Amino acid sequence: MIESISAVAIVPPTCRAPSTSTAALDLRSLTVATRLNSRDSWREKLPASCGQKETVLGPEANQMTTSKTIAGLIGPTLVAIAAGMLLNIGSFPELAEQVSRDPALIFVSGILLFVAGLAIVRAHNRWTKEWPVLVTILGWLAILSGLARMLFPTRLAAIAGGIGQTTGAIIPGAILLLGLGAFLSFKAYRRD
Repeated sequence: MIESISAVAIVPPTCRAPSTSTAALDLRSLTVATRLNSRDSWREKLPASCGQKETVLGPEANQMTTSKTIAGLIGPTLVAIAAGMLLNIGSFPELAEQVSRDPALIFVSGILLFVAGLAIVRAHNRWTKEWPVLVTILGWLAILSGLARMLFPTRLAAIAGGIGQTTGAIIPGAILLLGLGAFLSFKAYRRD
């Protein structure tokens, strides 16, 4: 029974991976070999005659895939929110006034935001000095913002009504969301 695959090595067809506890598959002139339930690196297991570069994927690659997947969801969403804010800037005072009269809407949006943030942090709690830390920070901000909306819906309704009456705070916020969303989208969908 296969419990997990800890590493995948993609090697040229001239190289052969060791046969001990491995499964090998020839696919379009590449030999893809997987070593099951092992922390060994294929770089140590490949013959020295394989002078060509091999790609080894392990836990680090899985973390980057998770970062890119979540950034691929958050990035376009932030771009769409920012575009909606900028395109509907004239109707924002009316929208803010309607939200300020409905604390239940703020409470329900807090539940959704809290669950989304919890899902992000649960799957991606990486504190690094690289761009994936933005995904983690956005997850924690979603948790805190959702919690605040659930605990203080009436106070936040009054604040939303006051902030929404001026477009001076909306435009910089939309530009910030647009830039952050574009950056995350770029990182998520670019080829490495």
